[in-house]
Amino acid sequence: MKNLIIFGTTSMAQQVYATLSTEDPHKIIAFTVHKKYINKKKLFNLPVVPFEEIENSHPPEEFALFVAIGYKHVNKARAKVYNECKAKGYELISYVSSLAYSCGDFELGDNSIIYG
Repeated sequence: MKNLIIFGTTSMAQQVYATLSTEDPHKIIAFTVHKKYINKKKLFNLPVVPFEEIENSHPPEEFALFVAIGYKHVNKARAKVYNECKAKGYELISYVSSLAYSCGDFELGDNSIIYG
């Protein structure tokens, strides 16, 4: 299983970090955002890496991503970043809480999160 990098540093990314760091088997090792949005070097004592340079320090063969951006123009912004991550060759993980209720089988796309 690949180590995980969360794209984003906003409250949504922090909520995703809190959930995944306690319930998901992936080890979160960093955050990333576009260089112009970096306003801190660390978050939860993990490095914030410029997305434009991410593949140099965290190659897609060894790391997966989760895009945790939202609220303002959520679908357009998330789709843009999702496509940038895929173009760089990154796997985008999904997570379903053990507390989530499901009526039968369903297909879950990548970069999805379902809370319980």
